Amino acid sequence: MTIKMKKRDMGLIILGFLVAGFAAWWIVSAPRNKVITDTKAGFIFRNVTIGAPDASALGSFYRDVFGFEVLKDNGEWNFTGPDSKGILLKAPGYDADGPTFRIVSSSMQTRQGPLGVNDLGFAHICFEADDVRGTVKKIVAAGGSIISTFPDIEKEVCVYTKDPAGNIVEVHVPTPSSITPQAMVRFVGSVLRTKMKLNPSKDALIRFLHVNIVSRDWNQLKNFYQAVFGCTPFGARRDYNDEWIANVVGIRDVRVEGRHVAVPGYSLGGPTLEIFTYSKKAKQGPLDLMDRGIVSVGFDIGDIATTLRAIVNEGGTVVTSRGDGSAIVKDPDGNTIQMKRRTVN
Repeated sequence: MTIKMKKRDMGLIILGFLVAGFAAWWIVSAPRNKVITDTKAGFIFRNVTIGAPDASALGSFYRDVFGFEVLKDNGEWNFTGPDSKGILLKAPGYDADGPTFRIVSSSMQTRQGPLGVNDLGFAHICFEADDVRGTVKKIVAAGGSIISTFPDIEKEVCVYTKDPAGNIVEVHVPTPSSITPQAMVRFVGSVLRTKMKLNPSKDALIRFLHVNIVSRDWNQLKNFYQAVFGCTPFGARRDYNDEWIANVVGIRDVRVEGRHVAVPGYSLGGPTLEIFTYSKKAKQGPLDLMDRGIVSVGFDIGDIATTLRAIVNEGGTVVTSRGDGSAIVKDPDGNTIQMKRRTVN
């Protein structure tokens, strides 16, 4: 009897340690999406600018569908003059103060855009959502449309859509940035609920995930963002060439190659730039600040002068550099980047 009790007690002790260890792992590895404001090189990814015919209406769309928070627009990312009216939104899924979207009124958006799926430039933005089905339904109900061509769109874990202004918006289930219990439970649960068309969980979340850039040479452009802005390769290299990717992007017989780079200023799992090259390229793009569509991304910079030299050395161009510590530049593909000076802690 004593031996049996000792074995049972030992088993309970081991089980207790396992449960306690799992609980500690769960707590310690909880996902965090905070801005890290003391980055070594002084770079922080801060903003995405979109030109639209009606900034207020498009801002309401992103607020109602994705949960963006409306912020006071103090002109921080207004680089096109005082007549450029806009609305500033905080992207969903992040603590602290980043990143933001500035939607600019169409009074100055008179040339081209928005871009198509495989147009060169900032082609789409992406969100991860626990409830992909519900999010896509909200997009359509709010005046958007679906690009993906799957036979049963409600069972798909990755869907390309358009917002009411014609900008491409990708929505997919949350893919784990690291192997943690929360990430795996969330990922598996989201996939199962989508494939089985089940109701979403009560705490279903949405988070801004990336800006996609279509390039003639994804690897060359990736190297530019690494060298200049301290971006780091994230995840595996992408090489899609099958029926699935054709249905996702709505283009038949296409091959898509590329890779993500994590932008600076965020903890693990923060936003990325997704840099792709399509075997079938469209003619439009890249866009300028005066166009309609996703026209620029913005960074806080610790040392503007040094960064401007690096941009030129790596094949980019300087459009304008101002005495107030702000600048507009273009990467080697001609995509517009807004920069403003920040104080490095």
